[in-house]
Amino acid sequence: MVRFGERRIVWSGLIRFALSQRILILLAVFLLAGGGYTAFKNIPIDAFPEASPTQVKIITKAPGMTPEEVEARITAPIEVDLLGISHQTMAKVVVLGSARRLRPVMMTASIAAFGFIPLLFAADPGSEIQRPLAIVIIGGLVSSTFLALFLLPILFKRFGMAKEII
Repeated sequence: MVRFGERRIVWSGLIRFALSQRILILLAVFLLAGGGYTAFKNIPIDAFPEASPTQVKIITKAPGMTPEEVEARITAPIEVDLLGISHQTMAKVVVLGSARRLRPVMMTASIAAFGFIPLLFAADPGSEIQRPLAIVIIGGLVSSTFLALFLLPILFKRFGMAKEII
């Protein structure tokens, strides 16, 4: 384990080396900046990625079949395969779905809750109304996040219709 005094020695040695080798450090900075600029120009990603999830439109034509039959026999199996959950148990599908939704749900709830934190600590006139309102809203966000991420998957796993997905 490195102690605090030893860290100071390491940092002071690193700073001494950087000051004594100024040309080498400047060369490294320019090389890194040039490499970063080159990577920025050559990476094939959009500057503004699409925020909505990927969607696929399936148009199915099956002469002689009712729309319900087309949905059940053709469209639903294609959708299940596109989701990557075919031939898996309900428990595995519930875990995959919960894991996929964890980050978006947590980010949405935490950002909304952080927005109400100033209302919790307000001491201005009117804060006697704002504080209880913020407590109720933050409590609702916490409970709805818990329900969406934990309780609903457990209930769906317990009372779900199919034991195996198509």
